[in-house]
Order: sequence, then structure tokens, then C-alpha cells
Amino acid sequence: PTMAEAATATDDPAPLAHLESDELTQGFFAPDFDSSRYANTIIKAHGISDCLKKLEGSIGQVETQIHTQVTQRHHHLLYQAVGIQRLEDVLAMIQSRVESVRKNTQRFKNKLESPYQLIQNRTAQLERLQTACDLLRRATRFSSLIQKLRDQLAGGTREISRAAQTLGDIDVLLQDDDLEAIQIVTDSRAWLKEAGEKIRSQGRNILSKSVVAKNHGHIGIGLQVAYNLRCLKSEVTRETEQRFDQVMLVFRRCFAKESTSPDSNDASLKAVLWTQLDRAFQALLDAGSQIGVMQRVLVKKRSQTTMQSFAELVEVVPVSCCQASCCQHVLFQLGSGGLLHQFWLRVCTALQQLFETIVDDSSHTKQSIEAAFPRFLRLALDTWRKLSQQFGSEVPTSLLETEAEAYRSSMDPLERLYVSASLSRMFDPINLVFPESGFQQPPSFDEVTTIVKTAARELEAVAFDQKLTAAIVRSISKVIDWYTMKTEAALAVGDDIVQLEKPPSAGLKRNITLVNRLHQLEQELRARLDSVLAPRGLASDSFDDRLSNSFTTAHKLLLDLVVSVFNAAQEHSFIIVDQMHSEDYDIDNVAAQTPEDQACQAYVTELATFLQHLQSEILSRMTCLALKQQHTEQLAKAVLEYFVVNACILDGLSSAGRLILTADLTHVEMALEPLVASSKVKVADLGQAYHGLRALRPLLFADISDVLGLDLVDEALPRSYVIHHLFSLLYQDMTSPRVVDNKRHQAYARWLLKASEGDRLAACKQALGDYSRKVTASGASEFHPMFPAMMASCNITQ
Repeated sequence: PTMAEAATATDDPAPLAHLESDELTQGFFAPDFDSSRYANTIIKAHGISDCLKKLEGSIGQVETQIHTQVTQRHHHLLYQAVGIQRLEDVLAMIQSRVESVRKNTQRFKNKLESPYQLIQNRTAQLERLQTACDLLRRATRFSSLIQKLRDQLAGGTREISRAAQTLGDIDVLLQDDDLEAIQIVTDSRAWLKEAGEKIRSQGRNILSKSVVAKNHGHIGIGLQVAYNLRCLKSEVTRETEQRFDQVMLVFRRCFAKESTSPDSNDASLKAVLWTQLDRAFQALLDAGSQIGVMQRVLVKKRSQTTMQSFAELVEVVPVSCCQASCCQHVLFQLGSGGLLHQFWLRVCTALQQLFETIVDDSSHTKQSIEAAFPRFLRLALDTWRKLSQQFGSEVPTSLLETEAEAYRSSMDPLERLYVSASLSRMFDPINLVFPESGFQQPPSFDEVTTIVKTAARELEAVAFDQKLTAAIVRSISKVIDWYTMKTEAALAVGDDIVQLEKPPSAGLKRNITLVNRLHQLEQELRARLDSVLAPRGLASDSFDDRLSNSFTTAHKLLLDLVVSVFNAAQEHSFIIVDQMHSEDYDIDNVAAQTPEDQACQAYVTELATFLQHLQSEILSRMTCLALKQQHTEQLAKAVLEYFVVNACILDGLSSAGRLILTADLTHVEMALEPLVASSKVKVADLGQAYHGLRALRPLLFADISDVLGLDLVDEALPRSYVIHHLFSLLYQDMTSPRVVDNKRHQAYARWLLKASEGDRLAACKQALGDYSRKVTASGASEFHPMFPAMMASCNITQ
């Protein structure tokens, strides 16, 4: 049977279960059973003899149980004993074979160890031999280089470049610590240090002097020495830093408070300041030119080993640009931007910071720069022009623009200071003629001329620079706005301003004078601006939107003032013409006279008197000729059109009345002649308004049945006016559109001027419809003979 079956047959824990529960024996099943502690416990708790008996009985039970277990599993235990014997035999065989392999391995090891040891020893010997040979070779080269260096140093500056190369080679050899123990190396250390300092000093002196002299050949020698000594970048940086410090030192001395003596007068202080500024900008030009020349040499010189340009080695231009075919075009290429580019931008930043400190100062230097900034700017721009002429053709346009913008922007603090002072100077004459408090007469012609000349001087002083010109132009726009605002505030107000039929009041005279001075300012200032800007291809209107807007604002105020006078004149003229309806044009007869000899109505005489007064007392005071001419013509046209309209809507017009109206036509034309003559035109030049006036003559004397067929209809006079005239002739038979509309003559005449032709004809048609309804209601058998033609004319036109 298997072990599992035997265990199942005898696995009965009952015979020994009472031992685990027995107080005497349960301690033997504990994991931490201690025989001494157990014995002491038994001795204290029970009698020893009783305990021994119980323990012996328990031992017997255990032995019996073991015997039973062995008996029941006899065959199984025997089978396991045989298997163990076999395993022991196999293990013994494997052990013998392993021992055999170990002995064979040891034998092979003994055969290989001797050749390996021999090879290892020979390899160590060869390595030592090679190390010794290399050390001897380097010591020999060191010795020869030392001798070569001595000979080259004896040759003076002619051999300085080769000496630097030799010294560089020696430095490479000495980087290996193995030569430290060589006697010749130890003995030459001090001399080498002295020779190195001498070569570096000579090379630095050659580079510095040749950069100042702009000697390309000697600059190349100095750079070659620095390259051979492996300090090219540091030497280039030192030269650049030295010139930057020199330039900034000169500029700081110009603006230092210690540079001016408190006992000196203004003239001497200014002379000293400008002399120092001339030197400062010359120093900036020299430094930039020297660095630019050094940059050229850096681009041309190349390493004999790597064929890289020196410019690339000091990271002045990108690697991709340093090819032989394009080096002449990359003095200031992108990347780091170029040596001169970096120097220039750095100087610009430092100058801007320096100028900002000047703005915060209150010294005489600040006042001098503030008053003469254009001179300062000319000096600065001349420096840039000279430098760009030397190197501008070698610089990309975009980079050149960046440098120019940075240089120009560095002077922004001083420019803002000057622009502020300039604006104050231009405001001063305006504030003098327009005080803040108290009554003041309008500015005179000479005072406005002074304002214009002040602004023109400020612009002419800066016309050489477009940026500063733009700033001053913006200031001039503020001047225009300020003067316009002052003019508007100084205008007189009141009813007497528009009472043109009386002698001009003080307020009206004041306003006309302000109009004249504003017009003078606009015209003279625009002319002076154009004279300054035009030679530079600029126009005052298009140069700056703010200037154009300021001129527009000033002109709008000017136009409003002029229009207000002419509107008042037109309104008063209309009121006079309205008196036509108070005259009797329906009289039976009149003396036979020509229109020129016929006495005109009173309103015509009044109109002529008013227009003469308007021209001689009011308009003659205005000097804005173009505006006056334009609005005078418009006034004359409006008076003619209004007269024609009123003539067409008269209530009744007899044959005698037609003669009177014809005379009025002639006298109205004569009354307008002096008015328009001031504008160098004639009444006949007033276009459609004059043609309408002249068309009234044939219209008045035409047969009523032929009126609508006249050529003047729709050409010289609108058809609606002609139909209204027919209503006047037929006032006894037909009610006029004015009466139908229930309007007064004054209101209806003004409505006719503003209404469209369609609306006017609609009013006529409405009156005709009213007439038709009245005839129908009265039971009359027929209409007036002109009714069909008038109705048809209204419909055709519509």
C-alpha cells in the first residue's frame, strides 16, 4: 500500500488526545517547552512519585502507539529503505566522475598558466618601453621647442607670431604631468613664464596700436598671436570692452557736474559743453570704426588647422556663414549679430540710460541740451552717417535698420525733453494774446504772424530728422487745437451778433476779427508747413493724421462762424422778400414805363439797402476770401431762388401787376450786383438761380394757354413753379395750393425751397383735386379750360 493509504488506515488521534488535555502532560506540546521550568512546577504542585508514575504510563502509551504504527506500515517502510540505498549508489558514482573532471581541469590549467604569465610579463615590459620612448620624444621636442623659442625671441617683433605658435605648442606639451620630473622642463619653467608674459605683452601692444591705427596687417598679426596663445576671444573682448569704456567715460565727462564751473558764464559753459560733445561723438565714431576694421580682419583670418575664420572662433558670425565665398558679406550677420553690431547696441543702451539721468537732473547741462537738442541730434546723426558709410555696404539692410533705430531711440529721453520745451515755446505767444482771466482784445495780425513764425522756427530747426519732425508736427497740431479752443472761448454771444441790419455791434466785430485771425493762422501755418515739408516729399495734410484733424477742427470752427453770419444774412433777406405779399400786384393799371425806370416796391429798396450794408459794413471786414466768395454766391443764389418762389405764389397778379413785378425783377438783379461783385463774379454767373429769375419775364407776359408749353418749363423753372404761377393768375377761379395747405406765405415759400419736385407737384395736384370737388359739388357743367392741362402736367411730371 502507498504512504497515503497507510496513513489513512492508522490516522487515529484518539489514543494520544488525552495527553494534550491532561494538566500534567499538556506542557510537552507547547513550542517553548522548558524542562527545568517544568520540573520545578511539578515539584511545587504535586508529589514527585505520582508524577513519575503518570509520566511512565504516558511513555508506555506513546511507545505502544509507535509500535502499532510501524507494524501497520511495514511494507511501505521497507520499500522506502530500498529506494534510499539506490540513491546512495547513484550519488557515489556522480561524485567519482566529478573528481575525475576536477583532476583533468587542473592538468589543463597547469599547461596554460606558464605561457600566459610569460605574455603578461612581456606586455608590461613593452608598455614601459613605449612610455619611456614617448616621454623621451616629448622631452626632446620640448628641448627643441625651447631652443626654437629662444631663437624666435631673438628675432624681435618680426617673429612674434611664430614665437606665439611655439609657446602655444610648449603649453600643450606641458599639459602632461609626466614631464614635471624632467630636469630640463623644471629648469625652463621660470624662463618660459617670462617669455610667455613678454610675448603676450608684445602681441597685445601690437593689437591695440594697430586697431587704433586701423592697420589691417598688424591687426592680423596681433590676432594671430592671440589665436596661437589660445586667448583670441578674451583679447577681442578686451579690445571691445576697452573702447566701450573709453566712449562712455568721455560721454559721462560731458554731462558731469564737475565739468562746469559755477563761476563761468552761460556762453563759456555752452562752448565747453559742445566742445566736449564733439569729442565724445568723435570718440564714438573712432571706436566704432576701429571695431569694424577689427571685425573685417577677424572674418578674413582663418585657422590653418580647422580652416575656420577667427570671427567664427569668437562666435561673431554663425558657422554656416563663414565660407570663403560669403565672408565679405557677413560682418554683421545674424546669430550674435557681429562684433560692431554688439558693440553698437550696447553703447546705445548705455547712452539711453545716461540720457535718462540727464532728464532727471536740473543742471545747466540739461538746460543747454534742452535748448539746442537739434544741434545735438545733428552731431549724433552725422556720426552715424559717417560710420554707416564705412560699413553700410557690408551690412544687411534689416540689421542696419535695427542699429539705426536703436541709436535713434537712445536719444528719446532728450527728445521728449526738447519736444516738451518746444511745445511750451509755441504756447507762449498764444497764452499772451488769450490771457486766462480778464477781457482781452482779439489777437492782431502781427500777433498771429508771431505765433506762426514761432511754430515755423521750431519745425525748420528739426526738419533734417523725420522722427523729430513728426514729433514737432504733433506739437503744432496741439498748438492749432489750443488756438482753436481759445478762439472759441473768446467768441462773443448774444442777439446782437445776428442783427445784421444794424451797424455791426462790438461783439460781431470781435467775432469777425477772430474769424480773420483763425483764417490767417490756418493759411499761413499751412503754407509754412508745406514750404518746410514739401522739399522732403511730404505734405502737411498727409504727414500726420493729428495735424490734419487739427486743421479740420480749426476750419470747422471757421466755417461755423462764417456760415452763422451768412445764415443770419439769408434769413433777414428772406424776411424782406416776404414783404412782397404785402404789396398790391392786382392793381388795374400802372404808368407805362420801362422796367429800369419803373419805381420798385419798398421791399426791393429795403433789400438793396440791406445787401449794400451787409457788403460794406460786415462782409468787407472778412479776410477769408475763398469762404466769403463761396457763401456770398450761395447767399445771392438763395435770394434769387426765394424771390422766384414768392413771385410764383402771389395771390392775384393782374396785367399791371406783371409790369410792377418785372420792374422788381430788374431792381433785385441790380441790388445783388454789388454783393457778388466783391466775389469777382456777376449775377449772370449764378447759374440756375439766375436763369430762373430771367425766365420769369417771358412767363409773366405769356398767354395763359401757352404757359405750360414754354421752353423754359423744366429747364429754367421747375414745372411745379409754373403751375403755382397759373394758380396766381387764376386765383379768382382756383384755390392755390398754399391756401389748400393752410400755410402762410413765409412758411409755404420756405417749404417749396426744401421740398422735392414730386412733393411740390403733389401739392398742386391736391389743390386741383380740391377745385374739381368744388366744381362737382356746385353742379357746374364744365371745368376751367386750363384745368385739364394743369392736371395732365402734374401727372406727366410725376
